[in-house]
Amino acid sequence: MAESLIEFRADLIRDLVARGYKVTGAAAAPLTPEVLDQIHALGADFVPLPLHRTGINPLRDMVTMLAIRKLLRRVRPNVLICYTIKPVVYGGLAVRLARVLRERIHFFPIQKSQHIFIKLFN
Repeated sequence: MAESLIEFRADLIRDLVARGYKVTGAAAAPLTPEVLDQIHALGADFVPLPLHRTGINPLRDMVTMLAIRKLLRRVRPNVLICYTIKPVVYGGLAVRLARVLRERIHFFPIQKSQHIFIKLFN
């Protein structure tokens, strides 16, 4: 749910954008136009992902991981910040498959929602 990017990460996003970083958030679709407007108002881009927060279907989870890999290859981030269990696990696997991060990876598991937050440096 993209709402947690606003509820729990708005200050971080706002601070990173103010420091000149390019920030892209990614989360499970769908999201409301209001939430998308709030994310854009923070100065961040947003990409919806095919993430099934409570699903246990391994094929759907594979689709999620491949979508994350595709996104990582497209945006080529320097740092990936994941929180909650599915993004932490599948984001970590996607990073290995995409071979785009060279510096460091930060994983922050938080139990409230299912999101991936990607921080891109200039």
